[in-house]
Amino acid sequence: MSFYKIFENSLFICGINYHNHYYTTFIMRKLHSFLCIFFLLPIISLAQETTADMNGIVSADGKGLSGATVVAIHNPTGTKYSTTSRTDGRFNFANLRVGGPYTVMVTFVGYKEEKQENIMLLLGQDFKVDFTLTPEGRELTGVTISGVQQNKIF
Repeated sequence: MSFYKIFENSLFICGINYHNHYYTTFIMRKLHSFLCIFFLLPIISLAQETTADMNGIVSADGKGLSGATVVAIHNPTGTKYSTTSRTDGRFNFANLRVGGPYTVMVTFVGYKEEKQENIMLLLGQDFKVDFTLTPEGRELTGVTISGVQQNKIF
């Protein structure tokens, strides 16, 4: 059964005189326009991206480093984006401003800070930046805890 026959039957059920050729053509054009807009609107709305993403892996000794602090700074505005690496060392920043330059720094206790500068982001780009941290030979100082006992009863 053709689409036109289905359309004729639906007009008949609604009580509309479908034998009027001009009226049927008018309704068909309106229906065709509606269907085109209905199906094309989601495709057009997907093209409205205005940001970029940045992701990467923080590793040390060949393995992903969990819990490392990653900070991306948009230098012209001073906007800071901060996250921590996941258990496999991966991190990501979503919806960053396009342009730059950006400075990305990674820190973790017992490792030297790593930094990458002058990163420029393009519209819709998924920029990949990886870091390999090296151990730092710094010895952490001890912490002394002292307390005083009070003999007061409330």
